[in-house]
Amino acid sequence: MNINAAAIVKRALARLQQKGKGILLLHDRKASTAKALPILLDKLKERGYRVVQIVPKAAGIAALKEPVVPQELPTP
Repeated sequence: MNINAAAIVKRALARLQQKGKGILLLHDRKASTAKALPILLDKLKERGYRVVQIVPKAAGIAALKEPVVPQELPTP
């Protein structure tokens, strides 16, 4: 299936809008994905989405590149 950059952007934004949140996984095997990425990132930032990179931590376990700091629970 060949899909162009504009279609990738349109599909990704429509799916995120439908759910109101989400995770996008983009494969870099197609040139159209590379062309879509800067456009998609700009549009996501315009809409207030936070973009993070997920990197492998160890043996199939992924971790956010930016650590998530838990909030303290109130003491009873």
